[in-house]
Amino acid sequence: MGKIVSDVKGTFLLQYPDQENMRKSFLCGFDITYAEKKSLNNTTLFAYLLKPEQYLSEAFGIDKEVILAYVNKKGWESL
Repeated sequence: MGKIVSDVKGTFLLQYPDQENMRKSFLCGFDITYAEKKSLNNTTLFAYLLKPEQYLSEAFGIDKEVILAYVNKKGWESL
């Protein structure tokens, strides 16, 4: 089971508890090392850096952190 670094846990997670269920899905296999909320063009985006656990690195060759960008919308607006 992955872990969340203390900086993220102590600040970001307390500010955005509504993101808890989404984050839990990725703790099986990844550590959350960074989190940030951004507002871009009338859209709120949550970005996370995920570090793969050892077994994922070995099984799939993922040795770098990956970014997870999450937008809480049911559909996309046309431009």
